[in-house]
Amino acid sequence: MDNLMDNFYHFTVHKAASSFFSALVEHPEVHKCITEYRPRFHTLHYELKLKRRQMIKTARKLQVPRWAVLYENYTKQTPLDSVPSRKWIGSWTSDYQTFKNTPKSEYYKGFYIYRDPRELVTSTYWSWHSSHSGGHPNRDILHEMDLDAGIKWTIDEMNGLGIFEAMKDWITNCTDERIKIFKFENFFHAESTQRGHIKDIFEWFGLRIPPDDALEDLEFSVLSGREREDEDTNAHYRNGGKDTYKKWMSNSCLEHFYKTVGDDYVDVLGYEHFMSDAHGTEKEYVNDTSDAQKRRIKLQRAAIKRRLGR
Repeated sequence: MDNLMDNFYHFTVHKAASSFFSALVEHPEVHKCITEYRPRFHTLHYELKLKRRQMIKTARKLQVPRWAVLYENYTKQTPLDSVPSRKWIGSWTSDYQTFKNTPKSEYYKGFYIYRDPRELVTSTYWSWHSSHSGGHPNRDILHEMDLDAGIKWTIDEMNGLGIFEAMKDWITNCTDERIKIFKFENFFHAESTQRGHIKDIFEWFGLRIPPDDALEDLEFSVLSGREREDEDTNAHYRNGGKDTYKKWMSNSCLEHFYKTVGDDYVDVLGYEHFMSDAHGTEKEYVNDTSDAQKRRIKLQRAAIKRRLGR
């Protein structure tokens, strides 16, 4: 066996620049740096291709909608039979244990990007509420709530999907030296650090480093048409700054978040607690979902769980 890797992995959590990394590997100059590594070496988007194939197969077997299987198996999805070799596999979003238990070649390297969970909440809320292309199943629900209630509902949904637990699993249990772990905030601190980290990853993987002009094409201002701090809640690339959750999450939302995930959760991930009086009087959380919507959602999820044997 030679010293070449069979796979490169990009592990992440939703709303932690997965679209950016998709744009990165799809850039012609960058794609060339990857595919020239070995004969018949290609890129494969885990979320759009590998995982979806498994979801379609499971959905047909259980006779449920495809999105239902994805929703119920968000971070602990139906295990793959095996991972195809000679692939750069992007946007793998499962917990660490699922990846560890998936049959695969031992010759691989990867990197994991995680983000301040409060930023994930804010980004997920605005994605579901406004910016996700083609709409989102939760959009109508959020439009019937005020900001505080909508953010708290988003926290509950994300927690139920296992997103917070999956991120914690990577940080506390991944000791694999073949995988480097980056904080989103450090990786994308500035355009220069973004380019530097990408070059470091390609060099570590043993790939030819992409040219500077290709990496400049992928800067926030180019992808979004705005400067980093210029926020647009209707845009997919909403904001290029950090700590934007402080603008949107009231003390009441933050308390609900800490109560949901545990007081030490952000400490485990290497972030600091934050509370502020800037938002004024705290509000009691009232879920404003209409009774009809609540009944519909409850019946749908109960039927799905029965078919999944839960």
